Amino acid sequence: MRAPRSIFALSLSLVWLLATVNCGDNGSTGTTIAVAADLSSNDTSAIGKAVLFGAKFAADQHGYSIVTFDDRNDPKVAIAHAFRIAADRRIVAVIGHASSGLTGAAEEVYGRYGVPLLMPVATDSSLTIDSAKHFNRNAFRLVPNNDTQADALAEFVLNKAQEHHAAAKSRRPRPSVILAHNDSRYAADLLHKVKATLKQRDIDLINDHEDPNDFNPVLQRVRLDGVDVVLYVGYYNDSANLVRQIRSLATDEKYPVPVPIILGDGAFQDRLFDELGQNRQDTFVAFPAPDWNARPSVAKLVDAYRRSDHNSGFSLSFAPFAADAVELIANIIGNSPTGTGERERIIASLGAQAARSALTGNYQFNAVGDPEHGKYFMYKLSTTANAFDLLVAPNAGN
Repeated sequence: MRAPRSIFALSLSLVWLLATVNCGDNGSTGTTIAVAADLSSNDTSAIGKAVLFGAKFAADQHGYSIVTFDDRNDPKVAIAHAFRIAADRRIVAVIGHASSGLTGAAEEVYGRYGVPLLMPVATDSSLTIDSAKHFNRNAFRLVPNNDTQADALAEFVLNKAQEHHAAAKSRRPRPSVILAHNDSRYAADLLHKVKATLKQRDIDLINDHEDPNDFNPVLQRVRLDGVDVVLYVGYYNDSANLVRQIRSLATDEKYPVPVPIILGDGAFQDRLFDELGQNRQDTFVAFPAPDWNARPSVAKLVDAYRRSDHNSGFSLSFAPFAADAVELIANIIGNSPTGTGERERIIASLGAQAARSALTGNYQFNAVGDPEHGKYFMYKLSTTANAFDLLVAPNAGN
């Protein structure tokens, strides 16, 4: 939802004084880029730390400064930070946030004051549409949106449901799927799109709740109805909680084949393995890139990640997309900023719909700021190592 209009009645100078939540700056001069993300909560901070890591890696290659703003997964903090970023003309662009909900909370501030917003995580399709409609298209998404993810998930869910229905010799006439999600903007948007696609297929949909603290309705459905797939869209903590509870259900002759559990890309973090232990069989997760370890263009970033102290609990995940954001900025303003007009130049250049190169490949943004090309891949959680095994995702986009 949009930030309240009344908040914009505050002057930037006043908000500068009010927005005194901690931020970090390396103190160097030259081009400065903001990274605004959750770096400290238990909800999405692993994603935010990956974004910060990728942005810092690329910024170091160009001698840029990164100033960090921890939104703590709190919309009010995100809005306050957005005003502070807008007021600081040293900042040429912002990379963030770690979720669609927090991006949406701050987006109107960035748009109203002409701050280029590069989004390496947020997939809610309406974010770029709103930017293009109301703010002269200042927002640019580096990952495919939820429309693309929904297509990949729906096809994968259908295939797995059909496989399980046959293997389990279900008494149901058609495969059945439980659809569940947490209360985030990202999850509601994505599951709505998956549901719309699956409604057109030969499959029974069981719509369940959006309370990440109480999975009993889902567990009862699995226990009593013998469903063929559970699709859950949320973040890594609540996803792990659901998987662990489903896998704790005793397997008996009624359910000889474990039900496949499929997760959205918000769960693509190594913390899943810590939370699940060995309770990870037949568990799958979507992600908008093939295995980073197999991408030569990302080798230096992967090596830097391996050598870093990343024991604070984040995986590489979205880091290369954040690095791409810095590379796109560098392609436009180089290493010799003029001190004025950089924000306008970045928005105009990225909005020109011309192809630009970055770490993971070329980007070309469409009329609303989404990438012209992108696809989602499906991974299976390995049962022998803490690793995501890449699968071939049917109909995973273009």
